[in-house]
Amino acid sequence: MASVRRISAWRRRQFRRHAHVRAPAKERQRAMLHGTVKWFNPTKGYGFIAPSTGEKDVFVHISAVQRAGLRSLNEGQQLDFEIEQQQNGRAAAVNLTRAD
Repeated sequence: MASVRRISAWRRRQFRRHAHVRAPAKERQRAMLHGTVKWFNPTKGYGFIAPSTGEKDVFVHISAVQRAGLRSLNEGQQLDFEIEQQQNGRAAAVNLTRAD
């Protein structure tokens, strides 16, 4: 039994050592989607976009907004974006561009 506990403790240490290593993000959807900003709270740093396809609202983080060169998003603003699966399994909007 002692050897079983030792192996188990060793595995826990290995897991802790490598827990900070991020798994690679899944591939993004290649097609750009079009949508409308449903709401965005710059203080909290997130909001949601309603895709024009009628699918479920897509989460958008302030970091994606800033990477697009924007400071914030306004309700009703039209955007083009890609969807990326995050580590938690949820979809998030990335590569935002203003729709013309």
